[in-house]
Amino acid sequence: MADFTKYIFHDKEYGKGKLVLAVVRQYIIDNNTDYSTLLEVFPPALQGGIGVFISEEDIQQKAKEENDVSDRYFIKENEALTTSDDVKIFV
Repeated sequence: MADFTKYIFHDKEYGKGKLVLAVVRQYIIDNNTDYSTLLEVFPPALQGGIGVFISEEDIQQKAKEENDVSDRYFIKENEALTTSDDVKIFV
């Protein structure tokens, strides 16, 4: 059964996936966070084996190993986030 629950974050309404994207984006902005720190704050164990986000380099490798990873991450260019050390990530 699909979950269409909406959540409020910074006065905007989100579904659960876009909420995570908004929270990680805001964390990076508020804390000027580099990639290694972001991995500590949002460790892969938070989302099982998938993780909360993935680097552009890692998603390219996964795309070679698996047929399609686009349904697991927000991969549109306007959804990509960049850490303070210029690592592009996808939530």
